[in-house]
Amino acid sequence: MKYKMNHMLALDLFMLENEDAAVALETTTEEAYYHMPLLSWDMHYFNYHELLAKRRQEAAICAFKELQKTYEWTNDWESIFKEQSFDALVVTNTDEKIVWVSNGFVDMTGYGKTEVLQQSPKMLQGVATTAESKQIIRKNITQKTPFSTVVLNYKKDNTPYYCELKIYPLMVENVTHFLALESAVSGPF
Repeated sequence: MKYKMNHMLALDLFMLENEDAAVALETTTEEAYYHMPLLSWDMHYFNYHELLAKRRQEAAICAFKELQKTYEWTNDWESIFKEQSFDALVVTNTDEKIVWVSNGFVDMTGYGKTEVLQQSPKMLQGVATTAESKQIIRKNITQKTPFSTVVLNYKKDNTPYYCELKIYPLMVENVTHFLALESAVSGPF
């Protein structure tokens, strides 16, 4: 065969029935033109996943804003969510008990929403979670200040993953809850 197989998609290879078709594909402009739409599936695939992630974030923000109406937090949501990327949202009360999680949390950790309600996010920590990262979280929660850190957490099946946390105090007159924007990230920082 005169064409380079590494430039072909699996779908292209499946559709080619013989070597003559492959040669025609390489040498005929008209045939090459018809080949291009199949390559666009790669672009569509990656674009689809970006759009899907964006839609999931938008749905999580909408669900969070509905929760905000119940608690009447006065935070500036536009500034918190502006240009922020996250996989999951988690809301805890000042006793550090989970009161709400987004669907992304379920996808990221494997825990169901009802399984984690009234649990501490510490349930995600394990033997390799560093004392330093626990101390950073504890200090900033106690001081009720916004912060960002990376912690080693564990999924329900005990698989470890690094999680970037961006935590914001939620206020009415005083801090009543905390919002965590969580993203699975690779490697220690």
